[in-house]
Amino acid sequence: MTKYSTLDNKKKEGKKTVFNNCVDEHLKIVSYKTSPHNWDNVLHIGFDEDYGDVFKVWDDSDENTFIIAFGEKGDEFDN
Repeated sequence: MTKYSTLDNKKKEGKKTVFNNCVDEHLKIVSYKTSPHNWDNVLHIGFDEDYGDVFKVWDDSDENTFIIAFGEKGDEFDN
């Protein structure tokens, strides 16, 4: 089961978290369509005016192997 956490307490209701873009291995922003549910951990880092909500996502096996994703934070963080 995916664990959701956030650095702030802002709440949005009634929608699911989605990822639209990510930082690739060349440090470029690229289209990225995957479900947050494909990861063990999703950390909401904050909001960027240009890219939207910013996330760090990783699997339990290695927190040092992660991606930075951009999208929209949903109500999963309101626990």
